[in-house]
Amino acid sequence: MNQASVKDQFRLKNPKLHSKLQSVGVVKFPFLKKEKVDEIRLLIDESIPNWNEAFDGQFFLSVVSNDPELKKRISEETLKLIEPELNAHFEDYRSIVSLVLIKGPGEGSSVDFHQDLSICNEDRFSSYTLWVPLTPSTVENGAIRFLEYSHRIFRVIRSQTIAAPFDNVKDTLTKFMKYYPAEAGEALLWDQVCIHQSPPNNSDSPRLALGITILGKDTPLQMYRYNETNSNMEIYSVPDDFWFRYTDFVKEKKEAPSFGKLTDSIANFKFRDMSKKDLYVNYLSKTFAKRLIG
Repeated sequence: MNQASVKDQFRLKNPKLHSKLQSVGVVKFPFLKKEKVDEIRLLIDESIPNWNEAFDGQFFLSVVSNDPELKKRISEETLKLIEPELNAHFEDYRSIVSLVLIKGPGEGSSVDFHQDLSICNEDRFSSYTLWVPLTPSTVENGAIRFLEYSHRIFRVIRSQTIAAPFDNVKDTLTKFMKYYPAEAGEALLWDQVCIHQSPPNNSDSPRLALGITILGKDTPLQMYRYNETNSNMEIYSVPDDFWFRYTDFVKEKKEAPSFGKLTDSIANFKFRDMSKKDLYVNYLSKTFAKRLIG
């Protein structure tokens, strides 16, 4: 995929932040005041009772809940609460889902190296994750770390039906990832192609956050499904509320989406794990100068 061909409507109103997002792939900025954080936490307390005790050693996302009404209600109500802040920071955007992320204490709460799912044609558009901690995000409790600039180099199709291609390079990736700790109410915004990972929560308390998917106001959504029978990567047009259409996400995630329309396919789709040579040649050689400049 050609980064130069991506045409985004979406913009951060702060030109310096937008330029950094386009260059580095991730930015951090103040987003919610304490009063709004407290209001959202009260909503979560009422919607997910005992969340601060129920997920020890786990990483929970509300969007994979088997209760469609619960995850839809959480999304709609949190988006309504943060709409003034979204409008203050972004233009020509739309937000399609807001989910709750709970990172319980314990080794099982780590999140492996990955890129967020492809949800649009990235030859023409980009999509973004807005991540807002509602409790402090620290290195101790598993702050997210990023491979900066990776969104410019590793623009590949990501699907729920194929594994992330990083098994052979995890040790090498770790050397070059940068932590982005954040206070409650600060925001991280990243291009969903950017490689990131979150170590386990080694504190005594769970970490709570919101994750919002944002893209251009007119960007069409599409999902990708690898068909093991014919080795084709199928492309489906899907509605904005596709996350709420799953009744059992874990079971349905590899099936053809009943809520989608098959629009195209890539025949004999090939994918392979990234090698250390791929990483050094394609990433380190191209970003070394950028890192020296800062």
